Amino acid sequence: MKFPKKYRLFLNAIVLFVFLGSQTALSKPPVKKNLLWEISGQGLKQPSYLFGTIHVACSDQVILSNALKKSFNSSHQLYLEVDLDDPNLMKNSLGGSTLKGGSSLKDYLNAKDYAKANQFFQKNISLSLDSLSTIKPIFLLAMVYPALLNCKIASWESILMELARSQKKDVLGLETIQEQFDAIDSIPPKVQAEQMMEMINDLPSTKKQISELMTAYRNQDIAQIRQLISKSSGMKPEYEAAIIGNRNRRWIPKILKAAKTKPTFFGVGAGHLGGSDGVIALLQKSGYVLKPVEINTPPQK
Repeated sequence: MKFPKKYRLFLNAIVLFVFLGSQTALSKPPVKKNLLWEISGQGLKQPSYLFGTIHVACSDQVILSNALKKSFNSSHQLYLEVDLDDPNLMKNSLGGSTLKGGSSLKDYLNAKDYAKANQFFQKNISLSLDSLSTIKPIFLLAMVYPALLNCKIASWESILMELARSQKKDVLGLETIQEQFDAIDSIPPKVQAEQMMEMINDLPSTKKQISELMTAYRNQDIAQIRQLISKSSGMKPEYEAAIIGNRNRRWIPKILKAAKTKPTFFGVGAGHLGGSDGVIALLQKSGYVLKPVEINTPPQK
């Protein structure tokens, strides 16, 4: 199903918010710089794979190498953060992405900031803020993110879904879209609006942070990715727990159940991999073996 441009922006925002907006303390990150990890042990008959995606990136960073495709091909199903193949995803997303109680962005920004933000959105995504003012600010921030990359955009989720469809593999989700919205709602709209204005008011710093994040991803440095995300402003420990740690912990039983059922390829934002509450550490604490798989091999021609 192909959605209009405005609704595709909503979907980009939904899958992007965690990668942009979390703050987490690092503790004992995996030593190896790697995005793809083999999951084995604890009686698993065949290994499954955990891959750190980047939801929106330049196309030269989203390359399906031989090693990555081999791991995917050996898996029997694909799990993403949410089931992006769900026919009800758009309907459920539109409701959860809007501000509650009939409020709008004008309730959280003064007239001067609203005018500046409106100009920014018109310039970067050719949409008036008046037509978007009931959307939660964190999604507005994510909607404009692709425009700041200044390159041809690609998404790992789209590539993995296309590959799964071509191989007739099920596409499933580790959580519902409502669970993602519940995590977002831990951050008050006022704080979200302040974060958005910080980005708009200091674009050079914003672009520098984006560049550093992309470099860390290119280097497969999940510890550095976590450190860069931790520098995001406006986050409190309770927001971080809702957005990263608690979600990771909820995923673990689902990851283990899926891996025990059949070999599975898990694709989640790379910001979820590192740290003491990262998916890798939590799986290791559960007794599973996580082995890095080198993916820097040329793609198939």
